[in-house]
Amino acid sequence: MKKKWPVSINGKIAVVRSPEIKPTLPVAFDTATVQKYTESGWARFDKNENLAELEKTITGKLQARALSPQYDQIVKDAARETVKVFVSTWLLGTRSWGREPEYRVVVLFPGELIPVRGAKLEAPQ
Repeated sequence: MKKKWPVSINGKIAVVRSPEIKPTLPVAFDTATVQKYTESGWARFDKNENLAELEKTITGKLQARALSPQYDQIVKDAARETVKVFVSTWLLGTRSWGREPEYRVVVLFPGELIPVRGAKLEAPQ
């Protein structure tokens, strides 16, 4: 969030260039409410060993999920909406921005292109 977020306004369209979003690794999570249960059985001889093995794999699995393209898209979609609302509110405070549906805020992440002229853009919520 410390990096610059360039905003360019062309008529009734504001384009915001967001910096890259990266997960903080290793993934931190609250273990206070984690519940663990296992049993020994015909295929699992030592339940304590099973739990220890599971605990060793949690960090790697969370890291893989955080770095996955699917999770990246989920994060970008949520961030894009939050930034749209923030920038729309900020621009409304400048009195040079309207509430009408034709006023648009487009949030782009690195590697994303500005929509082609005439392309349909989403109205801010």
